Amino acid sequence: MKESEHIIQARRKDYLAGRDIEGFTPKEYKIINSKGYWLKALASGDLKPETEAQANFIEVCNGNREPESEYEKAWMKYQSLNIAFLMSIKIEQGDFEIIQVLSQELPDLVFDTLIKYLRKKENECSDSPSRLKIQKAIIKIRSIQNKGKSQQRFNITNWGGLHDFGL
Repeated sequence: MKESEHIIQARRKDYLAGRDIEGFTPKEYKIINSKGYWLKALASGDLKPETEAQANFIEVCNGNREPESEYEKAWMKYQSLNIAFLMSIKIEQGDFEIIQVLSQELPDLVFDTLIKYLRKKENECSDSPSRLKIQKAIIKIRSIQNKGKSQQRFNITNWGGLHDFGL
């Protein structure tokens, strides 16, 4: 085993420990929790691919192919959920400018998870001004998500968006 692989093995315990990221199936959670450090090292280039499957994983991470394996799908889902989680923390801290970096290129999972986190925060808010800021953020996020998409997609998401506010 190479030195870099020893380092990854030493750190591999509970990759998701202390993280409040929801949305994984039990199998996906197990993959990310047990192999997350290794997948991250492979994706970042700290570990070089030794097999065709590892080379394919890197191609997926670089956006050159669609995920096919369980590991590829779980890692891409983790990346999407992590983006939403980190953005929700910024918004919770009052940084609503972070919404400006959202791109339609992001998977719908990022948008939907971010909305979910914001709805949870909205329900915890005790003052109206904070609730209103979060509601405006939700509307802005939905408009970015739906811009230029088919009317049918917009209606489905917009209807779902009404549920964001208990309507």
